[in-house]
Amino acid sequence: MFYVNMTVMRDLTTTNSAGWLHRTTRYGTSFIAYLSLVIVSLLCIAALCFTFVFPKTYAETPLPSHVCAIVSSICSILLLLLWIHYQKWTIPEIKTHSVIRVVAAYSMIVGTLWSAIVNLPPVSDQLFVAWYGEQLAKHNYQPFLATYMQQFPHQNGYVLFYAGFGSLFGFSNWTAVRLFNAAMVAIALGSLLKLTEMMFASQRIVVICAVLCMAFLPFIFFSNFVYGNIPSVAFCLLACLMQQYASQTKKTSRLALYGIACALFLFIAIWFKPNGMIYLIGIEITWIALTLTTKKLMHSIAALACAILYVAASTLPTAIVSSQTGISFDKAEPKIAWIAIGMQDSPLAPGWYNPYFTEQYAQHNNDPEIVDQLAREVIRQRAEFFAQHPATALRFYAHKEITQWAEPTFESLWTVFGGQDSKALDKDSILQSSFHQGVLRAAYTLWCDIIQSLIYIGAAFALWMHRKHWKPEQLALILIVLGGFAFHTIWEAKSDYVLPYFILLLPYAAAGLLDLRTHGLPCLQLKHLTQSQRNKTMQHTNLD
Repeated sequence: MFYVNMTVMRDLTTTNSAGWLHRTTRYGTSFIAYLSLVIVSLLCIAALCFTFVFPKTYAETPLPSHVCAIVSSICSILLLLLWIHYQKWTIPEIKTHSVIRVVAAYSMIVGTLWSAIVNLPPVSDQLFVAWYGEQLAKHNYQPFLATYMQQFPHQNGYVLFYAGFGSLFGFSNWTAVRLFNAAMVAIALGSLLKLTEMMFASQRIVVICAVLCMAFLPFIFFSNFVYGNIPSVAFCLLACLMQQYASQTKKTSRLALYGIACALFLFIAIWFKPNGMIYLIGIEITWIALTLTTKKLMHSIAALACAILYVAASTLPTAIVSSQTGISFDKAEPKIAWIAIGMQDSPLAPGWYNPYFTEQYAQHNNDPEIVDQLAREVIRQRAEFFAQHPATALRFYAHKEITQWAEPTFESLWTVFGGQDSKALDKDSILQSSFHQGVLRAAYTLWCDIIQSLIYIGAAFALWMHRKHWKPEQLALILIVLGGFAFHTIWEAKSDYVLPYFILLLPYAAAGLLDLRTHGLPCLQLKHLTQSQRNKTMQHTNLD
């Protein structure tokens, strides 16, 4: 009898534990689904109502353009109505690998053409990290004692990369590094399309996502940016793809292989750009959710591997450069300074870059402790001010968000032309001149604004339609978007900073646009349909 009672109690405990885990995962998934619906819907409304552009002087000051906002919103709505009602053109079901080849070839061609049109030397941080890479390769270590690398040692990952890359192809061979970036864009978009297929199991959604990938030019144009952004995003998306494979395999050996690959790709991504940490956090939360739902220990081991390699990627580049140069990098500007910048007014826009802490760092002989104290004081003062003036705080953060998320070019022109010496511009090039300050500049901005609005509308609609039917792994990408949104609400702001997260909306936008085309606006009333009608409505995805 005692044995039977113990067995019954053990079974009840197991059942209760399983039920608790299931409820925790379900509630967490619902929270992410509804929060993402709210955030993306608000960004959608903001993008339809506002458009921010940079002046022709290329000062990094985003200014509202009411004309562009009105024209792009009208065009977006007309295109959407045409998309819904013109049903003669059917969406082909093309195999994903064929779609990926087309998009990869397209992005390589467009990226190469763009670099040929705006074949200008890099400026600002781009030039600094490339120059330091050259000095490292040539064993000229004295410059590493200067303020820049002491203040920003997190750049050492890209410095090491460029030291090797420049030694192979030439340190002023900007075409080579931009072709490398174009290849990274192709890998990123290919990974995103494969993720779309695995998340939605619909070839039509993959095809729509491919069209959006090709239409969304800022990401492709960023291949011209000599920096770690694009390679980091490419490897982050490869890591996300490995996690999707891991979530769908039943073999422990393959799960382990995908988990290791995910961790390694994250290691490379963070080596190129430490902001890959936002992707890491989203991936870690997804690993935890998968552990709770599947009860497989291997998911937890994968999460641990990702965390260990993150620490390695964050510290190893600086350790290598320090070992090679014999110079310590223990005076880095404290991270809290960027949080303080994110709370300050700026000549550019609320929460955008201002030189206060850079100036203080130099004035106090590169002393990070003084900068830390100043940053804490700024945060305290701004927090008190916002608490006393909530309306001002609301305006500050609303303006900070829309200057990032409603700037449709994501600084893809500014990173090319901003800070350029006028002598470097090729006045004989009609295309370069037109993109710089002519008709193509205006047309490109309007085009980007229309595509951005359609992406927001589609993503918001998908999040609304399927708000009760998401699986944890299907929300992995939108979770990273929420992380990027939260991070740059707190951190220093710039519109190009949020580009790595915005592109993750494309799969959801594709799903939402298919919903709109297949069922039109009446599908908003899905809850009033019969069960058979509802099943028919939802059958084009695997969300149920």
